[in-house]
Amino acid sequence: ELGRLLDAGGARWVFMSGRNRADRAAALDAFRSGRAPVAMATRIFNQGIDLKEMDALVVAAAGASAVQTIQRAGRLTRSRPDKRRATLYDLRDLGVYAPSVPPSKRFLERHFRARVAAYRSEGFAVEGLGEELPGRAGVNGKGSVKRFAR
Repeated sequence: ELGRLLDAGGARWVFMSGRNRADRAAALDAFRSGRAPVAMATRIFNQGIDLKEMDALVVAAAGASAVQTIQRAGRLTRSRPDKRRATLYDLRDLGVYAPSVPPSKRFLERHFRARVAAYRSEGFAVEGLGEELPGRAGVNGKGSVKRFAR
């Protein structure tokens, strides 16, 4: 579905996961060269890849691992002479729980808060877009985005 949205917006993009090595190399080359300035990936960006070309990252994955969170953010924060700012957007899912589910049982909310703590521990400036931290998770089917810049 995200691919359709990118297409509808006229974005040139590549998908980096679930492909054979040659396809991944071609997609990575298209991203690095700027022919496809948007790269969509699953776990391939978690570790072992250097992407100085990246200026923004959207994290749309659950998980509370501080190590994995910092590894993903690390792809974004690689320096290059003309990079002045790196921005990470972390999507917070607010609509997966029935109103009767207590906050302590909302695991995606706990995961999100753990990622926020990891960003802060690494010196990212945390800015809320949508529902502000540390508010309760909503149940209205909407999400919010948090921006983390360094």
